[in-house]
Amino acid sequence: MGGVLQLRCASPRSRLQRMKGDDWSINGSECAIRRAVQVYDESNTSDDKGNYKEFLNTLRDYDTCLDSHLNTATVFQGTSPTVQNDLIQALSNVLKKHIKKEIDSARFVAIILDETSDVISKSQLSTVLRFVCNGKVFERFIGFSDVSVDRTADGLFSHVVDIAKEFEIENKLVGQTYDGASVMSGHMNGLQKKVLYKYPLAIFAHCYAHGLNLVLQQGLFSIKECRIFFQTLSGLSAFFSKSSKR
Repeated sequence: MGGVLQLRCASPRSRLQRMKGDDWSINGSECAIRRAVQVYDESNTSDDKGNYKEFLNTLRDYDTCLDSHLNTATVFQGTSPTVQNDLIQALSNVLKKHIKKEIDSARFVAIILDETSDVISKSQLSTVLRFVCNGKVFERFIGFSDVSVDRTADGLFSHVVDIAKEFEIENKLVGQTYDGASVMSGHMNGLQKKVLYKYPLAIFAHCYAHGLNLVLQQGLFSIKECRIFFQTLSGLSAFFSKSSKR
């Protein structure tokens, strides 16, 4: 926390740099921070203001300049949703440039995709790139993409092509890993077939973690109480997402 403990802050630019955080270790936290912007109650009376403001409140305890700025600023405080999103985008751009630099030295790259629903029942597709660099295996989280509008194999295939072009891995893609859903792993019209046709070296492997999850799921469903609990739990989001707003 060396950058946090410094007490001198001479300009608005350096104040913004403090809020941006020289020593922030965010890695895969972009979505969590962004969700804090969109969902959490950030009012002063809230007990949970979201990751961004809660982290700022922690930083201000160690930085008198930042604390003074947050207490006295009237024109630019740096906590509006617009500023938060701009900072998140800036951090994302820096991280992606670093990942691209790593991938440039890698000879082989695999792509991992998984889809899940967030707190507002939108389908979010997570993207991870796995590669070997200097004899070590790395996995880099790229981000979440909203695929609620188009969850078809063609829509997901367009996403893979965009990622391959953005990170320049068209000639390095040798693997693809998804779950066992037909839209992902179908041998005729599934995503893996479309990717394999465009990138012939991209061999498909069913995700081992999903395989283990299916085993555990089937085991739990053999227990009546567990089956009722998880069916009720999964139905809650569907119920509230379809309910009229009040």
